[in-house]
Amino acid sequence: MLNIVIIGAGRHSTVHHGPACRHFRKRLKLAAVCDRNIAAAQKYAGAFGFKSVYTDYLEMIRKEKPDAVIAVTPEIATRKIIGDIIPFGIPILIEKPIGNNLKEASELCRLAAKHQSRVMVSFNRRFSPMIRPALEWLEGNTGKSAPQMFRASIQRHDRHDMNFLSATAIHPLDIIVSVMGMPSRTNILKSRSTSPGEPVTKVNMEFPDGSFAELMIAPDCGVVGENYEIIGDKYCVRVDYFNSLEIWRSGKLELQSKLNQSSPLELREGAIAEMEYFINCLQGKAPFSPRIQDGLNMAILGEKIQNAK
Repeated sequence: MLNIVIIGAGRHSTVHHGPACRHFRKRLKLAAVCDRNIAAAQKYAGAFGFKSVYTDYLEMIRKEKPDAVIAVTPEIATRKIIGDIIPFGIPILIEKPIGNNLKEASELCRLAAKHQSRVMVSFNRRFSPMIRPALEWLEGNTGKSAPQMFRASIQRHDRHDMNFLSATAIHPLDIIVSVMGMPSRTNILKSRSTSPGEPVTKVNMEFPDGSFAELMIAPDCGVVGENYEIIGDKYCVRVDYFNSLEIWRSGKLELQSKLNQSSPLELREGAIAEMEYFINCLQGKAPFSPRIQDGLNMAILGEKIQNAK
């Protein structure tokens, strides 16, 4: 069995990574959890079946000698913690963003390259029940017919947090780049209305092959939504992240799927599928992906969008 430790017992870890680890407890030895808040670590260990608790992650790694580390850290702490762990040579699953800014993300990438570290970044949308089949269909069915256009939107209500872009809007950005590659040109527009709410941002991207993408980011529009539409020669893939998937080809509905709203959140949002893939990576059955370079790509684009006037 793989010996696993986890750093971080906060909300995101509790909602996603803890339940995913517990789901695979027959394949994993849940050795320890570390958090600065010992009470939070103890509660987490009890809820998900981790054997030991720590407040010092370096002590935990030295004593437990894990096969892998899952690090669910706030972005302000990611550079320090992951930077300390990489030299151990232990495979790591880290949360996005991979640093508090582009400089930190670049430093982690260089450090990972120096130590040839095996790092997977947790872009869980790639593993969600509605998006994952769409990505697999595009990879296996479009051949040389690359997508011509990708349209995406992310809508939320009352999101005024400073890290909305880096922590939430980064998801559709990652899906666009995972399908289309990095854009050769990017144009960013932010609404300038007199409304007191958060501005709506529109990101237009052009790619070297002549295709393009549009991303609309609305942090406070009164509704929660997330949608993707990928258009190519004689096909159209439509994803409503919270509800459904449709794939049309040559005028016919080729694939249709509805999200089971009664299934656990960790299943609906891809945490279980992501953990299974990470286990396969550790066993040499799959390449570590999304890579740390993918995290850096998001930092490059995210900073460009964040700093746009």
